[in-house]
Amino acid sequence: MKMRKKAMIVMSLLTLLLVLSACGSREEIYGRIAKISGDRIIVDNGTYNSVDGNKGCDPAFHSDGSQSSYSLGEEIDTVGLPEDTVVKLTISNHKVTAIETLETEDSSAMSVPPEGQPSSLAAVYVIDGQKKTSSNETYGSNQSNIDTILVKNKGTFHMRGGTLTKTGDTTSEEKSEGYGLNALFTASGGSSATLDSTQFTSSGNGANAVFAIGKNTKIDADAFDIYTSGISSSGLEATQGGSIYASEGMITTKGSSSAPLAVGSENGTLQVSNTEIRSSGRRSPCIFSSGTVTATSLTGTASNSPIAMLDNGGKVALDNCLLLGAGDYGFLMQPQSGNIKSGKTLLKIKNSKLTSTAKGPMFYISGLNGTAILESTSLYYDNTVLAEVNRNSSFTLKAASQDLKGTIKYARGSSVLLKLTKGSTFKGTFRASSHSGSASITLDPSSVWTVTSDCHVHSITNRDTSCRNIKSNGHTVYYNASHPSNSWLRGKTISLPGGGTLTPEQ
Repeated sequence: MKMRKKAMIVMSLLTLLLVLSACGSREEIYGRIAKISGDRIIVDNGTYNSVDGNKGCDPAFHSDGSQSSYSLGEEIDTVGLPEDTVVKLTISNHKVTAIETLETEDSSAMSVPPEGQPSSLAAVYVIDGQKKTSSNETYGSNQSNIDTILVKNKGTFHMRGGTLTKTGDTTSEEKSEGYGLNALFTASGGSSATLDSTQFTSSGNGANAVFAIGKNTKIDADAFDIYTSGISSSGLEATQGGSIYASEGMITTKGSSSAPLAVGSENGTLQVSNTEIRSSGRRSPCIFSSGTVTATSLTGTASNSPIAMLDNGGKVALDNCLLLGAGDYGFLMQPQSGNIKSGKTLLKIKNSKLTSTAKGPMFYISGLNGTAILESTSLYYDNTVLAEVNRNSSFTLKAASQDLKGTIKYARGSSVLLKLTKGSTFKGTFRASSHSGSASITLDPSSVWTVTSDCHVHSITNRDTSCRNIKSNGHTVYYNASHPSNSWLRGKTISLPGGGTLTPEQ
C-alpha cells in the first residue's frame, strides 16, 4: 500500500513537472514578417514600442538585424498576412500557436488606399475647374504635404516641356498613397491632363511623381522622365477610378515601397508602352497592382524586389516586355496590408522575356485565388520551383505555346491547376506539403509533360487518352480514381513512355 502511494506521488510530481515545462516553453516575441512559406514563418527580430500618449510616442518596430524561423501550428491561418507586417507571435516548443498583428506608424508597406476623394489637397499651382496650358515652365514645392501641381474639379491642363520638383516629406504615407498628398503632379475629381516632354524629380518621402485619382480623371503622359528617391514614392500611380496612359517614358525610383508603376485600387487603370523603368528599393516591384495594369514593350529592372506584385483583385497584362526582378520571388500574388476583398487576381503574359534572380519560386501565391496565363514567353530562373501555392490559396496556370520547368509546390488547403495547350511542355512535378491540398493537370494532344519525380494528382484530363504525351522517366503518377474527372481512366493503371505508370492511389 505504501509503495502504491509513493508511486502515485512520484507520478503526480512528474505530471506537474511536465506541465511546468510546457508552460515554461511558451513565450511571446515581436517580429516583422520576412517570409511565409508553406508551414513555416520567418520574421525579422526586434523590439516593439506601443503607443504612449503621455510621451508622444507612436507605435514602431525596430529590427535588430537578425531573423528567426518557426513552424506554424495547424490552427494558424496566414491568409491576408503580407510581408513586412509587424506581429506578436506566441511560441510553444518552437511552434507558432497564435499571431497578433500590430500597428506601426512608420510602416512603409504599399497599402490599399481608403475609400473617398481628396478633400483638402494643397499645391503650389492649382487648376480648379479651369483650362490652363504651360510651356517650358518650372514649378517646385519644398513644403511638407504640399503638391507641386494639382488639377481638380474637372479642370484641364496641358503642359509641354515642363520641369517639376518636390522636396519635403509627407506626414501620412497612407494619404500620399491613397490621395496624392505631397505628390509632384496630381489630377483629381474628373480632371484631365496632358504632359508632354516633362521632367519630374522628387526627393521627399511619400512624394509620388504622377498621380490620378477619381472617376473620369485622366492623365496622358508622353516622352516624360521621372526620378524619385524617397520611400513610398511611385512613378505613375492611378487609384479610385483614375487612369493614366503613358508612352516613351523613363522612370527611376530609389526608395522602398516605390513601384515605378502602381495602381492602388481595383478600379484604377494604368496603360504604359515603350517605356523603361528601374527600381532599387525593397517592396518596389516593377509593377504593383490592385487594379488594372497593361504594359506593351516595357523594359525594366527591379533590383531588390519581384517583377510584379498583385494584390487581391489586381490584374496585370504584359506583351512584348523585357523585365528582370530579384527579391524573394519572380511574381508575388498576395493581399497587401490585410486587404481581403474578393476579386479575380489575373496575370497575362505573352511574347515576353522575364528573368528572376530570386532564390524562391517564379510564382508565389498566398491568401487569394490567382490565375496566370502564359503564351510564347521565355522564363529565366533557377528552374527549381516554378510555383508555390501557400495555405488556403488556389492557383491556375494556363500555358499556350509555352515551355515550363520546375516543381509546383502546394500547401495544406490549397489547390493548383496546370493547363497545357498548343504544344506547351512541362518538365517537372507536383509536390505537396500536406495531403489536404490538391493538384490537377490537363493536356491537349500537342502538349507534353515530362515527369521528374513520383507525384500525386487529384485529377488528370488528357485528350491523348493513350497518354503517350506523358514522358515518365520511370516515375509513377498517382491519381484519385474516385474523382469524376478521372472516370475516363476507369481505375486502371496505364503504362507510360519511359517505363513509369499512371496508377490509381491505394
